[in-house]
Amino acid sequence: MKKFLTLVVLGLTWCGNAQSKEILLTCKGFNVNGYYKGGDITDKPFKREAIEVFKIDAKEKIILTYVQYTKIYSERKTSKFSKTIISWKDPVEWKDRTIIHEINLVESTYKIDTKLKSNPKLDRIIANYKCSK
Repeated sequence: MKKFLTLVVLGLTWCGNAQSKEILLTCKGFNVNGYYKGGDITDKPFKREAIEVFKIDAKEKIILTYVQYTKIYSERKTSKFSKTIISWKDPVEWKDRTIIHEINLVESTYKIDTKLKSNPKLDRIIANYKCSK
């Protein structure tokens, strides 16, 4: 009977961990496009080999970004979660730009949308990444 109860308790403990929904996401940059004030796109997309790593806890609605130069994860406190999209604004307030980050969990993509305020030609720059779990 003791063995049976031990198995039941261990089984329930492991079941709780299986439901935690923590995801480690690695995203690699594949192109950056600029958009002119009139809406036209720049002629040549810029290829960018950048890597971003995220730790996502969907249950607690927390997203952490890996900061490579400090080698620690930093929480994105302004993040908004939906069933398919996680988004947040850049924590640094820039006078000439607004940066919005978006992870699409269904398409496994990450996008950085930089809206430029003071650039006379460009309206925004969008960097697109492909992600894997």
